[in-house]
Amino acid sequence: MADSPAATTASTTPGRYAPRIAGGALPPGLSAEAVGRLYKQFRADLTAKKVLATLGIRAALTGRAEQLRAALDNPAARAAVTTPRGDLLLPSFHEAMYGWLLGTPAGSHVHDLVIEPAQRVVEERTFLDPERFSEAVARHAAALTPPGPAIEPATDAEALALFALAFGLLQVDDGAALLAPVVALAPAFATYFGD
Repeated sequence: MADSPAATTASTTPGRYAPRIAGGALPPGLSAEAVGRLYKQFRADLTAKKVLATLGIRAALTGRAEQLRAALDNPAARAAVTTPRGDLLLPSFHEAMYGWLLGTPAGSHVHDLVIEPAQRVVEERTFLDPERFSEAVARHAAALTPPGPAIEPATDAEALALFALAFGLLQVDDGAALLAPVVALAPAFATYFGD
C-alpha cells in the first residue's frame, strides 16, 4: 500500500463507481457520516482522524469524515493495513462496513432476510452467491424498497445498499451481478450507486 493514498476524482458517468467497476471510486450515495461511523464499530478507537493517520494522510482540523470519505475513493486506501509484524491496524473497508452493519438494527434485519440465505463459505471466508442474493432480494423487495426518492440513513434500504457494496468490493468479479438486483428495485438505488 502506498504511504499516502491520494483521493481520486470520481467521474460523473453512470456506472463508473465501485463495485460495478473494479477499482472505481465509492458510489456517490455513500455518505461521509456513514464512513465516519463504520470504522468505530470495528474498534472504538478508530476515529476518522486515526484512520486518516494510519493511511498516511494528515487530518484536517474539521471535516475529517468528509476527508476520509474522499480518501477512500482510492482502492489502495480501502485495503487492510497491518504492521510489519502482521498486527492489524486497520481492517479493509468492506470488512469494517460489514461489521458495522451487523451492529445496526437495519443491518441485522437485512442480514437475516437477504444476506444470510445467500451466503456461501469458502475456506473460512464468507461470500455472497449472486444468484441466491438476487432471489432473496426479489423475495423481499417490498420490505427493502425505499418509500421515497432517496435512500435514508439507518433504513433497510441503506443496509441493503451497503451490504451490496461491501460484498461487491470483496468479490470484484461479482460486483456488477451483486448490484443488479438492488439497482432494479427502485430509482433511489440507481442514484445511490451513480447509475
